[in-house]
Amino acid sequence: MNSIITATSGCFTLLHAGHTHLFKCMRNAGDQVVVLLNDDAYLRRAKGRVIVPLEQRMEVLLALRDVDMVIPFSEDTPCELIRQMEPAIWFKGPEYWNVNIPEREVVESYGGKVLFATCGPDVHTSDIIREIKEL
Repeated sequence: MNSIITATSGCFTLLHAGHTHLFKCMRNAGDQVVVLLNDDAYLRRAKGRVIVPLEQRMEVLLALRDVDMVIPFSEDTPCELIRQMEPAIWFKGPEYWNVNIPEREVVESYGGKVLFATCGPDVHTSDIIREIKEL
């Protein structure tokens, strides 16, 4: 019997309840939860900063009971990794509901599903960072 792989991607710079609810949704939908994690080079390129280094972000994610595997990547999108692993379900947070994500085409090309986790609080890392800066 094949296990159902669920996967997502992101920076996961500051872990919060929105993330943990996403991982719980993923766990409820499948057998293995895989997080494709943007590396430090990507963060420097895309965000101009690294708040928490890759190794530390990996350690925190792997300490969560709902995360089975973390795979770092430096490309702008995780599309090539998705093609290689072909997760049955690709998850993103609810903020991506109306956004054209390149992963959708890849996942649907092999018959996978794209789901948007709507469970949990509406929390965003950028809001947390903004609040910290305002202190």
